[in-house]
Amino acid sequence: MNVSVVPSVGYTLTTGAAFDLSTNAAFYTDANHNENLSAFLNDIAIDTKKQKYLFSRSEIWGPDNDYKFVSDVRLQEYPTTTYGLGSGTTNQTANDIFYYYLRIYPAFYKRIAPDFYAGLGYDLDDYWGVTEDGNLNGTESDFKKYGEPSRTVASGVSFSLLFD
Repeated sequence: MNVSVVPSVGYTLTTGAAFDLSTNAAFYTDANHNENLSAFLNDIAIDTKKQKYLFSRSEIWGPDNDYKFVSDVRLQEYPTTTYGLGSGTTNQTANDIFYYYLRIYPAFYKRIAPDFYAGLGYDLDDYWGVTEDGNLNGTESDFKKYGEPSRTVASGVSFSLLFD
C-alpha cells in the first residue's frame, strides 16, 4: 500500500484563501496484482469564506476486475453568494446563502463483458439549515420568490453502465 499526505494552501475569488489536507492510499486487493489499482482519496479543507469540506472517494477493485465498488461521500458547511436565476443578474442582486450538505453515493459494479460493467447504487443528497440574507438592493430574492425550504433531500437507487 502506498500512502501520501499533502497539505496545501490556495486562493480563488470564490473561496478566498483555502487550507487543505489531502490523503491518498493506493493498493491492490489481491496478492497477485491481477486487478486494477484501488484507491481511497480524502480531502479536508477550510477557507477564509468559512466554507468547510470533507470529501472521501474510493474505487476498490475485486479479484481479476470482476467487481468494482465506488463511493463518493461529502460533508460541507457552505456559506456562499448567489446572484439569482437568468442572465439579468447584477452585483446588486447578490444574496448570501448558507447551508449544510451531505452526499452519499455508493455503487457496486459487476463485469458483464470484457471491460464492461453494470452497476447498482444509491444516491443521497441532503441540504439542510438553508438560510439566506436577501438581495443587497432589497428586491425579492429568487430564494423567496420560488420557496424557502430549509431542507431538501433527493434520494434514490441508481443503475449504471460502465466501460473501463
